[in-house]
Amino acid sequence: MSRKLRNTLANALLMSTCGLLACQPPPAPTFDHAAWAKDLAAWRTERDGNLRKESGWLSLAGLYWLKEGPSRFGSDPANEVAFPAGKAPGQAGVFRLEGGKVRLEPEPGAGLAVDGKPIEAPLELVADADGTPTVVTLQDLSFLVIRRGDRVGIRLKDKKSPVLAQFTGMENYPDSPAWRLVARFEPYTPPRKLAVPNILGQSNEEDCPGAIVFVHEGKEFRLEPTGEASKPMSIVFGDASNGHGTYGGGRFLEVDPPAADGTVVVDFNRAYNPPCVFTPYATCPLPPRGNRLPFAVEAGERMYAKGLAHEPTAGG
Repeated sequence: MSRKLRNTLANALLMSTCGLLACQPPPAPTFDHAAWAKDLAAWRTERDGNLRKESGWLSLAGLYWLKEGPSRFGSDPANEVAFPAGKAPGQAGVFRLEGGKVRLEPEPGAGLAVDGKPIEAPLELVADADGTPTVVTLQDLSFLVIRRGDRVGIRLKDKKSPVLAQFTGMENYPDSPAWRLVARFEPYTPPRKLAVPNILGQSNEEDCPGAIVFVHEGKEFRLEPTGEASKPMSIVFGDASNGHGTYGGGRFLEVDPPAADGTVVVDFNRAYNPPCVFTPYATCPLPPRGNRLPFAVEAGERMYAKGLAHEPTAGG
């Protein structure tokens, strides 16, 4: 056998061996199903605990949009702001809205307090959009000022709310690793503004650090989160299951910052309902136009069985 033929056969054998063994890419890391299931269960337990808190979304008992000038409040139905019957004095005081600011003028002996200290003189209330809001307590009730665009209102909570007392827990789709997707993060430099609509018909501009791109059934899809890429980001998304097993107004999802290689995990098993599922007194965002997926995401939380009869659609 000639040297040239021997070399040719040797190279062929080497390439064949390389293709079968050493030159193969390393196998993908084994998915630790048990660890994933344990983390998901812990997340659901924490979610359930937060919903059951006396200060959580299930305790919402009222939302009152204020008009410029004085608005009397208390349990008397003749008040401009009528609290639930039996939950407050008939006349507890006055909310005075002037120039976007709300001043509380208490009725003597009404029992209003902030941080456990009685309110005995007029007090300007800090709204949620202006920093740490002033939370006023009154027996089982608490309330604060919220600002949504040019609207200013009073959000009321009741730690003995019947909705909270009757809460039986969330129903979820079966856990499925198939809905845990490894996506790539495409940063926007600089970050863009994302128009996020809400159920009031308003639209808020929020920072969007980039796009999250993933593949489903061979096709590529994009979702745009809000927040900062260096921190957990929030996604409001809609899909074809909305109104057909899930809330008509879409769902929420949190994702961790991208890894060093630019990947980000999108686990739809952690998709959860907005507060509007439980109460008409929340002002929830709706999915931005680009965050409406054409397929059904059968993962995460389903519609709450005791939720509202009327639902907005994810299409806004």
